[in-house]
Amino acid sequence: MKKQFLILFMLALSSSAFAQQSPSKFNLKLGLGTSLLGTGDMQTLLLENELNYKLTPYFTTSASINFARSNRGAYETTSYAQGNVNIFFSPLRNTGSHDLRIGTGLSYYSVSDAWQNRVVLQNGEVIEISYGFEDRDTVGVNGILEYSFAITEKLSLGAKVFLQVYGNEDINTGSLLTFGVGL
Repeated sequence: MKKQFLILFMLALSSSAFAQQSPSKFNLKLGLGTSLLGTGDMQTLLLENELNYKLTPYFTTSASINFARSNRGAYETTSYAQGNVNIFFSPLRNTGSHDLRIGTGLSYYSVSDAWQNRVVLQNGEVIEISYGFEDRDTVGVNGILEYSFAITEKLSLGAKVFLQVYGNEDINTGSLLTFGVGL
């Protein structure tokens, strides 16, 4: 019992050593939204995971991973995984309570499309279905406009719109609602 009390007492005394004296420059944002993948006019459901690092009150960098899937458009189904590296400029300063930022960066994505190629019927019954598949990877550039506001010292809500133009002439546009957590 005495040993446990001593450990608890030492942890209580050292708690100030673990406390952050200034807000972290890192935050994690989770986004949920939709995008329109220009090739095939596929409207996707989009999930984004973004890690941000505040360089100055005016500049922030980010790295994100996005996943999207759709069964609405020219193909039976489309999905993509995407990685982005961006830099943002906050013209009104990122004060922590409000942040309007404009960004650009590089994007890489891998798209998989699938569609029904052929259906063979015999006496009104389907006896054979064949599918076509296409995979493509490409690099592109981003244009982003984002606004977020703090709900507490560590939590934020926001909205983002983006345009991505890729080397293979694909265009991806979309919007997200974001939820941020300071790390």
